[in-house]
Amino acid sequence: MLARRLKSGDTLGIVSPSMALRSDQKKRLAKGVGYLKKSGFKVKFSPGVFASDRFGVSAGEGSDRARDINRFFADKSITAI
Repeated sequence: MLARRLKSGDTLGIVSPSMALRSDQKKRLAKGVGYLKKSGFKVKFSPGVFASDRFGVSAGEGSDRARDINRFFADKSITAI
């Protein structure tokens, strides 16, 4: 199966289904998102992108991370994750 080519105006979904973002990674993410927007893409963040679990290791609780990624796969407005 081949995905269709992305085009300007498409929405890209950002999900963090694993590790929590460190502060230095958040700066890099912001820079990358800026580039994507400048390139004409829309960007949609999952609710848990900036979350962390009680230990500060995972990007929220497992059930929340699973819900986020499953919602993004089901969201027809999102072209790529």
